[in-house]
Amino acid sequence: MRFSLRSAALALTMLAFHAVSAWGAGPAADTAALYRMQVDRRLEVPSEEMSGYGKLAEAELARAGITLSQPQHIAVVDRHPYVQALLLFWRSGTGEWIGVGASPVSTGMPGML
Repeated sequence: MRFSLRSAALALTMLAFHAVSAWGAGPAADTAALYRMQVDRRLEVPSEEMSGYGKLAEAELARAGITLSQPQHIAVVDRHPYVQALLLFWRSGTGEWIGVGASPVSTGMPGML
């Protein structure tokens, strides 16, 4: 699967999880380890691509006038027909985006794989 940040069809959907999620509010490394253990359909996304998605998500939040001050999990969904992926991040209270994991998803949009 090829990840592209430049695609015109890239659409992000962000869901903010409370600071205490199903996995707890521990460090991102702990959450990533739990993700690897509990999620069987994972994607290996290069770290530079994960970083790019974090930057896009931060920009979209700012554009929407949303300010996050508490640490929390953020799910970013890329709905591009050739990607269809959920990327899970831990966003620290200081604004650092740390990739937790990624998995394929179906957005249910007609014509999508």
